[in-house]
Amino acid sequence: MLVDAKPPVNDDVVYIHAAVEGVKAGMPFRQNHVRAYKPIDISGRTWRAISWTTAASAVSVVELVAEGSLQDSGFIKQEDITLDALFSTQAGRHFEKQGKV
Repeated sequence: MLVDAKPPVNDDVVYIHAAVEGVKAGMPFRQNHVRAYKPIDISGRTWRAISWTTAASAVSVVELVAEGSLQDSGFIKQEDITLDALFSTQAGRHFEKQGKV
């Protein structure tokens, strides 16, 4: 029913906005991470933004577990994975290269 109402498009955009607020070195602190991700070409194939961002997130975690940066059993909380660690993976590099606003 949803596909008939709103069929998939090839020019989608995924927006990410993350904000951190608190106290740092005794001073109020706020930092924002805002990005817009568009479809990209990976290995000669164009991937919609929702497809590659979803897949890259999951594959990045698999890469981190495989290299021993994350535990290989049990529950892994997303907040235990730093942005730098995500960006260090082959799949995660797409997030760093793409999405500048």
